[in-house]
Amino acid sequence: MAAPGAVLVHGGAAVRGPHVLRWLAGWGATHLLLAGVPVSAELTAELAAGGVEVATVADSAGLPAALDQLDVAGTPVRTVLHLVDSTGPGVPVAAVEPGDLGAAVGEGVAAVAALDVACADRPVDEFVVFTSTAATWGSGGAAVAAATGAALEALAAGRRAAGRPATVVAWAPWVDEVAEPDQLRRRGILPIAPEVAADALLRAVDGRDDAVAVADVDWSAFVPAFTAVRPAPLLRGVPEATGLDGAAGRTAGTATDPARALRDRLAGVPVADRYQILLDLVRAHVATVLGHASPGAIEADRDFLELGFDSLTALELRDALHQGTGAELSATLLFDHPTPAELARHLLGRILGDTAGDVPAGGVTAEGAGGILGALFRQPKAREDAAGYAELLVKLAQFRPSFSEPGQLTRPAGILRLAEGPGTPVVCCCTMSLLSGAHEYARFAAGLRGRRDVWALPNPGFGVGEELPADLDALLRVHADTVLRTVGDGRFVLAGHSGGAMAANVLARELERQGRPPAAVVLMDTYPADSEVLGGWTNQLLDGMVERDSAYTPMDDHRATAWAGYLPLFLDWRPAPMESATLLVRASEPLGEWSGEPDGWRSRWPYPHEAVDAAGDHFTMVGERGPDLGVTVHEWLAGRDL
Repeated sequence: MAAPGAVLVHGGAAVRGPHVLRWLAGWGATHLLLAGVPVSAELTAELAAGGVEVATVADSAGLPAALDQLDVAGTPVRTVLHLVDSTGPGVPVAAVEPGDLGAAVGEGVAAVAALDVACADRPVDEFVVFTSTAATWGSGGAAVAAATGAALEALAAGRRAAGRPATVVAWAPWVDEVAEPDQLRRRGILPIAPEVAADALLRAVDGRDDAVAVADVDWSAFVPAFTAVRPAPLLRGVPEATGLDGAAGRTAGTATDPARALRDRLAGVPVADRYQILLDLVRAHVATVLGHASPGAIEADRDFLELGFDSLTALELRDALHQGTGAELSATLLFDHPTPAELARHLLGRILGDTAGDVPAGGVTAEGAGGILGALFRQPKAREDAAGYAELLVKLAQFRPSFSEPGQLTRPAGILRLAEGPGTPVVCCCTMSLLSGAHEYARFAAGLRGRRDVWALPNPGFGVGEELPADLDALLRVHADTVLRTVGDGRFVLAGHSGGAMAANVLARELERQGRPPAAVVLMDTYPADSEVLGGWTNQLLDGMVERDSAYTPMDDHRATAWAGYLPLFLDWRPAPMESATLLVRASEPLGEWSGEPDGWRSRWPYPHEAVDAAGDHFTMVGERGPDLGVTVHEWLAGRDL
């Protein structure tokens, strides 16, 4: 790249932006015109100290005047860059409403189109647009990024056809965008180091390429996964991929059916050996999905959530096992059979009909599972009359068996470890919503793995055959007993998201009463039940639950009536003071439209606390951005010697 002089940098890239601005200064930029690029006062001072003048405009509407001003000063903009950060795992296209997908893509394309118009008649030498590699080779969970990238490539082609320069650079995630890189690594993608990105950007611009994809690829892992179903023309001509394309090397005459081969193998061994064969198969697939070098790292009786699964990887394992066994498997496979050993027994029944594992393909595992009430929640009419639907469920919940003392539970209250590490353990209180369960904190725990133990504390009553608490005191007695048995005499931290933060608040006070208060409490985006903010976002909350109906959320009658059974327990909840140090983590993005005072939608806590903002909205902060949230909480706790 020639000495760039004045450069226009556009886009809200909070992670990549500072890197690029420093590179531009090092490459000879004398003026930086920033349009929507977040930049700290420290970075602005650093650039100024290096002789770079920095000016900002709030949006594209202010660009023409700012560009004219630079022209008059004799420093016209010759280089234009549109920056975006990685959007993380994203959402599969099947889970996005067409209208929402169109709106999101339209917003991203419109921003660059406005930039194109502002620079159309100016002597620009380089017009560089950042996109995602989701538009290059696809990504099951990046519908918006893939569609936006494809649309921006078309826009860039239009510029070139009109005689104006345009280069599209599609990036894999950078190192400081990925809190938990294991999912990427097992697909053969390594997060890009900033110095590698800088070199790649220079090469892309100097090479005058129309479009470039930049990724740090482990070809031995990437190619077999990418070509597992069919050959990939995209990889033709890539020397590193030669010989690794398993599908390309198969022909009709040599093709094998892994499911048929497995059945033949099982039929040819003694009955007593069949279970071990399937357990070995399950452990091998689990190791592949989680990125372990060997199945030996997978404990047969350890819960899948504790092994590191979340809803996306659960479905990935389900699909791999379906391909390998030919068995029809339910979407909630890992919820219904939560350890490798139990799953192997289930597969034995699905493949050969052995009574030891014979479970219907629908995933119903016990009398009373399934039903109509949870299914009704997915229907628009139930969400349109949410109050009526909830009132019906509250009445039905009154007929559920209940407990007043821990000894009245049919089975002991559960708690599940999601991560291990040397720091002070964190106990996460689950919400009371239809999504309730230990899986809610799977991605949050990923950011804490290796740093501290993370335990999920499920609420009783959401599983088949479980009793509901008769009142709030009954729930607190069970939870306090479970927490203290788990942490022993050591220090511990309570945490909770949304309704789980309500539970953490009342549980902390109960533990104070018992003389064992937590060392700290972490409250994540919580609001009172009658909050005007959440009242205005009722549709978004309900739709969010439906969108996140996942491998760990079977919408059955027990779950629906349990949600209703907990509503009266927390209906009158109000924040209460706690002895413990308190961190309030707030979502940085509103869940829906907000017309009130600026920041009036943000979660608040009326008692002494510290506050930080987390990337994402009410749902995505613990979902797609959960690992980042885990790191944020860990750093706060570590700063308090916890």
